[in-house]
Amino acid sequence: MPHRSTLDRPDAVLHLTGRVNWRVWHLTTPGAFPLFLCVLDRLLDEFGVDLLGFVLMSNHYHMVVRSPAEQQFRSLTTRRTSNRHYRPWPRSHFKSSAIAQFMHKLALTMSKEIQERLDLSGHFWERRYHQSWVRDASDLVVRIAYDHRNPVRQGMAPSPEAYAWSSASTWVAPGSVSPLRLLRRGSLPFGAETESFRAELLRYQTSKLLDDVFEAFSKRRRRLDSDFGQQLMRQLLREAGLDSNFDCASDGAGAAR
Repeated sequence: MPHRSTLDRPDAVLHLTGRVNWRVWHLTTPGAFPLFLCVLDRLLDEFGVDLLGFVLMSNHYHMVVRSPAEQQFRSLTTRRTSNRHYRPWPRSHFKSSAIAQFMHKLALTMSKEIQERLDLSGHFWERRYHQSWVRDASDLVVRIAYDHRNPVRQGMAPSPEAYAWSSASTWVAPGSVSPLRLLRRGSLPFGAETESFRAELLRYQTSKLLDDVFEAFSKRRRRLDSDFGQQLMRQLLREAGLDSNFDCASDGAGAAR
């Protein structure tokens, strides 16, 4: 599993992707999706990670999460030394990252449960999961919207909201039955105002142009969390007529249920 401690700090927002080894459709096993959500729900509470958006697919998943707050982050990434002082784990150690610990336990628990059902052995997940830093509110809404469009691109649902195993319907229709609770801290990161964010998310995730923008971006082989990647993405969105500067003033409400 990769470890980039510079991307993991208290309240950092990360986009995470994990894939089944060889991209086999093991997550289509009956009961796999509910099991995944049950395990994920428990670990979100255990590690203090805040879930902002997700989608489960046949052989992979996407999540946008916020790292634990300061106090819990420090308790996860420090250890008591032999002289009874508390010191951070070395930067090369996976325990120096709260998200790395969270992802490690999620992968380990899920692979054990599903492999027992399928009578499988060996590596269940690909050796590395992918993570990238979400830099601002505009980046956040684009990432979540693109994830929500996954089932539509694959022909699994006519619209993002019609797919049961994502957070699309939770965001678009407040009060709808959610497969998993979002925004456990009650407000969006980057000071984003909830209703403006919801409106922008709906606009992006209903547009096929967003798929075309990401396809054009992927051909440039740039990281989306780099300065150049951010500039390129905004240029492509602007050319597609999808650029936006929505109000990021926090309204204090913030909870999507």
